[in-house]
Amino acid sequence: MNVWMITPYSPLDRSKFHGGVEVFSFEVRERLSKKHRVTFIDKGEKNSEFVKSLALASEVRRLLKSERPDVLISNGILGWSFSTLEIPRVNIYHGTYEGMRREVKGSLLGSLHKRLFLSYLERLSGKNALKVAVSSNTADELHEFYGFSRKDIVVIEGGTDTRRFVPLSNSLEKAQLRKKYGIPTDKIVCAYTASSTYRKGWDVVQRLSECFPDLFFLCTTRDFRKNNIAGLEIPYDQIHEIYQLSDIYLYPSRYDGFSLGLIEAMSCGLPFVGFPSGFCRDLKGDPSFSFCIVENEEEFVKLLQELSNDESSRLALGTRCRRFAESHDWDSVAKKIDVVLKKAVEREGAVNAKQL
Repeated sequence: MNVWMITPYSPLDRSKFHGGVEVFSFEVRERLSKKHRVTFIDKGEKNSEFVKSLALASEVRRLLKSERPDVLISNGILGWSFSTLEIPRVNIYHGTYEGMRREVKGSLLGSLHKRLFLSYLERLSGKNALKVAVSSNTADELHEFYGFSRKDIVVIEGGTDTRRFVPLSNSLEKAQLRKKYGIPTDKIVCAYTASSTYRKGWDVVQRLSECFPDLFFLCTTRDFRKNNIAGLEIPYDQIHEIYQLSDIYLYPSRYDGFSLGLIEAMSCGLPFVGFPSGFCRDLKGDPSFSFCIVENEEEFVKLLQELSNDESSRLALGTRCRRFAESHDWDSVAKKIDVVLKKAVEREGAVNAKQL
């Protein structure tokens, strides 16, 4: 099949920004390309979400004058401008703006923008498309907030490269990595790899560093050092080493769809403490991980204290995390996406046949 993947940032340019959507798109494309011709269509990377979607719509329509894909993949609100195209489409939801609005209280203007405008575009993006949600929680949001039938939503969780994100075999390797990055070798290291925003819980990490002066907090936001908290601006190609040199992963996110940082940390055998956001809310029902997921900052502090003092618990939980991640390798994610692509093409063919 000829597959077009719509994205404002080209995941093939490794020097540019790579968020969760770009990593998802890159890894899936790498594997789908073994069977299909997969092309990234990128445009409008430095603009607002709405302007990005307009730029991408213009680019797609320009390309359609000379070529037609068998199926088109879009993400989030970027699919709204393609809802009238008579081309099989798959729209992947990595969360919802309405869910974010309800969980993360912002300004009145920002809240209205999400509720009245961005949420409308997300709903329109699912029109005439097969809908994929990256967590059961996201699928529930699509049903509750946008009225999509739950049976029309396919849940395909994000993945990780289980061959790159692996636990280290011994403590000597961990010590060597810490020396490489100038990290104390005699401290419990807590890793935080999300952006330095309120939604991701950056303020929580800062307060945790004050509560636990004997722990070391390592972030991958920007280069800085203040007491027991440091930031390293690490290329994504090296991010696995940050997980490997750490002892505990921090997931204080107030809203997410599927955290690639969390699944990557789990793949490296890192135990975690997290809020019930995105697929972490799905995990809360799993007895292997339910105790790792807390409801408030006070419980977060308590659990972090327990894990930091109990190496055997960290190791046991890390083993379960690795086992869970092994079932979320990108190969399995791509196979599920491949099934959805074929279904989209078959559905479009059935619709056309009925019209004839």
